[in-house]
Amino acid sequence: MGVGVDICEILVSIVSVSANSRIKGSFPVYVSHHGNRMDVISNMLITIKNGGLRGKKSVHVPFSSFKTSIAKALLDTGYIAGYEKKDRNKGGNIIEVNLAYSEPADKPRITQVKRISKPSRRLYAGAKDIYEVKQGRGDVFLSTPKGVMTGKQAREGHTGGEILFEIW
Repeated sequence: MGVGVDICEILVSIVSVSANSRIKGSFPVYVSHHGNRMDVISNMLITIKNGGLRGKKSVHVPFSSFKTSIAKALLDTGYIAGYEKKDRNKGGNIIEVNLAYSEPADKPRITQVKRISKPSRRLYAGAKDIYEVKQGRGDVFLSTPKGVMTGKQAREGHTGGEILFEIW
């Protein structure tokens, strides 16, 4: 019996070490004071989408360099009108995202977002495996060695990467 207990203790320690190493990864995941893991990229995208659906001129999201890269890619493709890093006196920096709307009906440019690669499940694609979204009416965004870019840019540049999200 003593041998069985020792093996169980070893397995428990291995599982706890592997769980802790996942939390400390380079992918932006926020661990709240309650111990919940939150996907900060999903939060950013949903904040932008909801702000557009409510007709807001701009929204604020917490600052990170990765979020700034995503905002730049969204600006380059016309999904947002602009973004700017702003300093706050307390609580850290923010990114102010100016939302874009379609001209004829004042409809938001972003109507739906689908997160593909998540902290719990990473999905990667080579340049030949990148697909179209909604028969070309949407875009897929990837994190590549050359930065955050659309699927079309990644195919043209013959580079693959992590599939972050679809947007239309």
